[in-house]
Amino acid sequence: MQFFALLVLAVCAAAAPIDVEQPIPTRTFAISGALLGPTTLRGYDPSFPTSTEDTTIPENQIVYAPLQKSDTVGVAFDFSTVPTPQPIRGTKGGTDPGPKQPEIDRTHPDILAPPQSDTGMCCEERP
Repeated sequence: MQFFALLVLAVCAAAAPIDVEQPIPTRTFAISGALLGPTTLRGYDPSFPTSTEDTTIPENQIVYAPLQKSDTVGVAFDFSTVPTPQPIRGTKGGTDPGPKQPEIDRTHPDILAPPQSDTGMCCEERP
């Protein structure tokens, strides 16, 4: 049975047309536009003015999550009620004026304000 199937395949393959002329692809090149892009994408240029604006958020305007300001435990923060979560954990970190995506910061608090490393915790004896 297998021999018959192979024979049929061989006959079909031999009957397939070999000289099928394939169309030659054509390319059209238009000379227009600038390959360098707009000047705003070209990086630092000393002729462009630099901002001197202070982007630090004043301490009295920062809204902290519960336990965020006095963190000593390393728990995940609940940023659900914080309008603009900041990457601060206890006395470490600072403000980030943005641009930000608060929705992502609220759903992934450990990425915004990660806990301290637990290096060495695996080998200690615990009470």
